[in-house]
Amino acid sequence: MRLAVLERLGSLVSIAMVGALTLAAWLLSELVAQSSGPPSSRPAGSISTVITQAEILQTNAQGSAQYQVRAPRLDLFNDGQALLDQPELVSLAQPQTGPAMSARADSAVISSNQQEIEIRGNAQITRPAQLRQPALEVTSPWIRFDLKKQTAQTTAPVRVVRGTSVLTGDGLMLDQRTETLRVLSNTQMILKPES
Repeated sequence: MRLAVLERLGSLVSIAMVGALTLAAWLLSELVAQSSGPPSSRPAGSISTVITQAEILQTNAQGSAQYQVRAPRLDLFNDGQALLDQPELVSLAQPQTGPAMSARADSAVISSNQQEIEIRGNAQITRPAQLRQPALEVTSPWIRFDLKKQTAQTTAPVRVVRGTSVLTGDGLMLDQRTETLRVLSNTQMILKPES
């Protein structure tokens, strides 16, 4: 009888140790996953090339410059994606009404076909004041640009400052071709008279 109790006790200790090891492995994997950032903010695969003081010029089919991307560091991955530190994106396609927009963030991922750029961490789009239009500033945790369609969008919270007016909400769709900006939901606006 005493032997059966010891065997059961030994089995319980073994099960408890396996459970503790499983929990420790899971906690370690979560810690590693969190340290590498959100899943979509870092390309899968391994780095094939590192470029410092990177400058990329995107042109259209006619050879006209559309966008310029600058970053202190660019990591090119085996699958063709690129990760940039502190990128600055400047639209060189001049709209009919005035100066082009620029964007910056803590990091960015360029898709393998180089048609999409997702900026993350303090993402900001700015456009200087124009003749009849006040300066524009858009901030969000992340913004995705489609270079071919000349659009920017996010589903994250967004803050738009245009002159003295402030618009906040969730989600954004910005079309540079038509020069339209739309906040998708939970929109609140603060209007201040211009002095």
